[in-house]
Amino acid sequence: MTNDFERLLEPGCTDLPECRCGKGMHFANIVILPDETSTHVRVYACDACEHQMRLTVWGNPVETDYVPTAS
Repeated sequence: MTNDFERLLEPGCTDLPECRCGKGMHFANIVILPDETSTHVRVYACDACEHQMRLTVWGNPVETDYVPTAS
């Protein structure tokens, strides 16, 4: 059984976290990392206390059409 925090880290999750002040947070931004994976950072913000939370969602390497040739 995954807890709420772990579920936020799953790709495609649309749940919103609760802030440390107890209020609900909203999705503020997404930062795509300049690498060859689908890893990104989700940024959540709280309007009540202006706290931000950043969660890194680790992705898999992007599939390519590369097919190695036999030597």
